[in-house]
Amino acid sequence: MKNSYENYYREIEEKHPWFLARSNLFLSLMPSDKNSSILDFGCGAGSFLKNLRSVGYMDLSGVEVSTNKLSSTSTDDRFVIKETIPKRKYDVILMMDVLEHIEDDVAALIKIKSHLRLGGILLLSVPAYQLLWSDHDRMNMHYRRYNRNSLNRVIKEAKLKTEFITNWNCTFLPIIALSRLINRQSNKELRLNNNFLAKLVYLTLTFENFLLKKTGLPFGLSIISSCSHD
Repeated sequence: MKNSYENYYREIEEKHPWFLARSNLFLSLMPSDKNSSILDFGCGAGSFLKNLRSVGYMDLSGVEVSTNKLSSTSTDDRFVIKETIPKRKYDVILMMDVLEHIEDDVAALIKIKSHLRLGGILLLSVPAYQLLWSDHDRMNMHYRRYNRNSLNRVIKEAKLKTEFITNWNCTFLPIIALSRLINRQSNKELRLNNNFLAKLVYLTLTFENFLLKKTGLPFGLSIISSCSHD
């Protein structure tokens, strides 16, 4: 990801409705046991780790391989963000919108699996639909976007088992899809300066989080998956 984009993400990830709703969704997918060991791979400046700590999880690790030193020097009194994965195994590993940044996604998942305990869970989110490729992806230095079949194939090749897979952010799919199909050079979708619109986006995605937990969603701008290491 280009440093200018990455710095902007650092500024908005604790207040932008998309990041807040995604954080709430992943918090709802966490195990009930607060002693579970959790690794956030591609954790940025550690915003989600702080959220985990605030609700009682204690065994937390973060890895951020970005060359942007804003991310790799972030620390907290109960976790430290490193540039390599500690030599241990975890109950839960998170990769929130990370896999699309890695050229060899299968090899990355195989490496991640080696740090999962038997019975451990890998939680993933990735952007959906290659048809929607635009400047947003180029600025983020993505290698690809996924559909359910392509993500399932990567998970299977890494010898992980898909426990569930669903789309997310379906309400705004028509608007974003039309915007990207009309103008592939557009990359300003994260800039929400209108408070009413920001609240509307947050409430809509929060409702989607509720539906996702009940039934799953058939389409959407993101794909969420839970995989197990048997």
